[in-house]
Amino acid sequence: MPDLILGSRGTRITFEASGGDVVLTLTSLGAGAGRISATRDKGSGSQEKHYIGGLRTQFATTPVADELIRVYVIEQSEARNDGTPAFKVPGDLGSADAAVTDEDRFIAAGVQVGSLVVPPSPAADTEYVSMLIEFETRARKFQMGVWNAAVDALTATATEHELWLIDVDDEIQSA
Repeated sequence: MPDLILGSRGTRITFEASGGDVVLTLTSLGAGAGRISATRDKGSGSQEKHYIGGLRTQFATTPVADELIRVYVIEQSEARNDGTPAFKVPGDLGSADAAVTDEDRFIAAGVQVGSLVVPPSPAADTEYVSMLIEFETRARKFQMGVWNAAVDALTATATEHELWLIDVDDEIQSA
């Protein structure tokens, strides 16, 4: 019988416009607009299921305190493996990095797993970071969705935007 189950941090996975593990273009993401990432394929065999992570971004103008950017995970259907969400939604979200014009598509197809809240007294040219993303998925393939619920667009500089995940594996120990 195990005496202790610990969480062992694994590999960092980055979602960025270029240079990351998975493509997610957040540059110039407008107010009231969203973006879905390309597909993350965990591969066959033993797969990580628990993730923690964060979002780093910057607004093009001074944001308003308490505004939100919401983060979603969209599991793909194991039966089709073609970008079709595991849940029924009107239309296919696809498997590539793309714009999403209706947050209801994220709500219907996925689960909100985190958010970035603009702090009190926000400033211009300031990078904002959220470490509030956490979820489990048993799906082999998934995508991340980002919805800008703020009244301010994000900057046009690709290096100012990154969503990252770190897989956390159970490590069972005996005395």
